[in-house]
Amino acid sequence: MLEDSTRTDKSLRDAIRELAAERMKSCMSRSSASSADCETKALAVMQTYSTDTLTAANLTDALLVALSGVYTNVYGAIGGVGCSTADTASCSSSAASSATLYGSSSNGSAIDLGFNALRKTADTWCSCEDTSSSATECEAQAKAQYVQLGGNPAEWETTQRDQTRDLATGYCNGNLTTIFRMDSTDLVFTLALDATECSALDTTAVNTAFLAYVATVDSALNGYAVSGPWSATSTTCKMKYRVELGSSTMTVDALIATLQDYTLSVSSRRSTTTASTSTSQTTIECTDTCTIASPTSAQTSAPTNALTNAPTDRTNAPSNAPTNAPTNAPTNGDSSDVFPVWAIFFTVFMVCMILLAILVFWYCRRKVAAQAAERAVAKFKDEVKESDADRFQKETTAAHVGDVEPSGKAHDFNTALDDFQPDGDGLDEGGLDNFFEDSSEEEEDTGTTAVAVEQGAAVGTPSAVYRSSSVATIVQGEESRRSKRVGPVA
Repeated sequence: MLEDSTRTDKSLRDAIRELAAERMKSCMSRSSASSADCETKALAVMQTYSTDTLTAANLTDALLVALSGVYTNVYGAIGGVGCSTADTASCSSSAASSATLYGSSSNGSAIDLGFNALRKTADTWCSCEDTSSSATECEAQAKAQYVQLGGNPAEWETTQRDQTRDLATGYCNGNLTTIFRMDSTDLVFTLALDATECSALDTTAVNTAFLAYVATVDSALNGYAVSGPWSATSTTCKMKYRVELGSSTMTVDALIATLQDYTLSVSSRRSTTTASTSTSQTTIECTDTCTIASPTSAQTSAPTNALTNAPTDRTNAPSNAPTNAPTNAPTNGDSSDVFPVWAIFFTVFMVCMILLAILVFWYCRRKVAAQAAERAVAKFKDEVKESDADRFQKETTAAHVGDVEPSGKAHDFNTALDDFQPDGDGLDEGGLDNFFEDSSEEEEDTGTTAVAVEQGAAVGTPSAVYRSSSVATIVQGEESRRSKRVGPVA
């Protein structure tokens, strides 16, 4: 670390800052101490070890670095020691209370926490690169450290990653980085909500309410959300906003005091929760190049008198600092830690398309099955009709040629008819021969032919009618034959 002369200068400055902060803390611990008197003594200690002329700004930077470093002991850096999860709340409160020992206010504790996470993460990134590790591995270690120390995961993707990379480059090269205080105020609202409730917050309503309040303070102020809500712990949810002075004539201190009094109430599914508010001047640390990305857009629900875009100019930044955010900086809501909105709509669209495809397939299958059933029924009906027609034709033909044996009354009539028919020798023992032999010659014709025809017609079948006609013919033939055989009556 000390083999590079520029790194030696940085290490010397850090040591002087630490001496001044310790002197300030020791002085403020006395019951009769005043902040102004202690600051004078602490600045005198710094000047003792520096050849440059120092100002109150140098002391303020030293106190900020020392104060923010206290939060490392709250969460514990990776590989370090910190408070247990159960004691995180009490440790954070104790760290915030220590701010008064450095001449600051505890109201900015959440802002100081993020500043410390940024600086310690840059240290981690630089140390990783000193070991010749790959760039991908070092970036992964840096992000893990940032989250571990209480940094905002969503803000890492939008601005803090680039800012940390810039700071790590300065640390590794031994550059004397600079702390800049912007003409804006950061606010962090902390809510007692679990992770599920935090992700389900109605941010549109919260943004609208807060930005409307900012407009009432001064219509020239520019307010916007830095990122969406994130779960700091299993029981706390945080939201971060930034309010820039813009063309307002207010001072930063006056703006901080005014915004500190704002009470944010958020309605969840089960209750309404009031947030605790932490405000402080926006502060960044960077190298001489200071290529810092900024959020590119404010919430669309902002009042009409508030700017919709976050200004990118830095009035008190170095003259060589770019005024535009990098074009490759990801926008809010597209981070790897937040499920993108477009993916939700795409998932819903795909589910709808799958359901529609299933319905179309089901409908087509039912339609094909119905058509097949209709064809089967029509075919069956045609076969039945053809079968009935063939059977009727066969029975009718057979009845005319005598191939089919009638049934029922037709069968009984034909049996009786056979008994009356001769066997062909003209000398039948029964039948019509006996009938005519036993009959008297004087007996008159009683209409046997007509009776036979009528009986046959009464049977009601085609074969029976045909047989009845045959009976009449046979009877007439037998009478003619009989008259010829017996001759005339004497």
